[in-house]
Amino acid sequence: IASLAIVNTNVAAASSMVIWIILDIILGKAAGQSLGVVSIPGTCSATVVGLVVITPGAGYVQPGYALLMGLIGGFIVHLSLLGKKRFFHVDDSLDVFSCHGLGGLIGTLLTGLFCQTGVSSEITNGALYGNPIQLWYQVAGILIACAFSATCTAAILLPMHFTIGIRISRVQQIRGLDNVAHGVIDCALPQQKRPVKLSAPRQDRGNLNIATVSLVTP
Repeated sequence: IASLAIVNTNVAAASSMVIWIILDIILGKAAGQSLGVVSIPGTCSATVVGLVVITPGAGYVQPGYALLMGLIGGFIVHLSLLGKKRFFHVDDSLDVFSCHGLGGLIGTLLTGLFCQTGVSSEITNGALYGNPIQLWYQVAGILIACAFSATCTAAILLPMHFTIGIRISRVQQIRGLDNVAHGVIDCALPQQKRPVKLSAPRQDRGNLNIATVSLVTP
């Protein structure tokens, strides 16, 4: 099972990255670009999406299904990110929910379709192999996980929201958390630069006017 999980993990990550690159090129040309622009951060996110999607079924599906799961997951998550940026103004700068949350939901559902007893004797067959009830088990697991996560998140964030706050101001966002929260860079202070003073041109050998440069120290 361990060797199968390693193969499936690599296959799903690669297929998700491939479909993501293809969608970037297609959408780029549709937007009027001569060559589709492939986003490097997007490609990295696609690899993560493939890893997330295959996680529930890494040891329970065949490599061919792992390839298909990566393609499906990458395709759906890519389109969901486009829709989120266009229609929903959600403060999710790292796309954590879309990549990890939605990717995990997709992988859990697809595992209920593609899992096989012939791959691992520890599980039952999936819906495509004569056991449709397994898909409903997966749906029930998704609902329970979502309810548990929502409850724990609310229990953590609501007290923080009404006490110390969970958002920073617009000015602090512009200055950056490294500066505001950690004191790494202080953008409010002007940078100390040594001024450069040009002296008057002088006559040098060869009848060339050369301006001498001198540094004015404070």
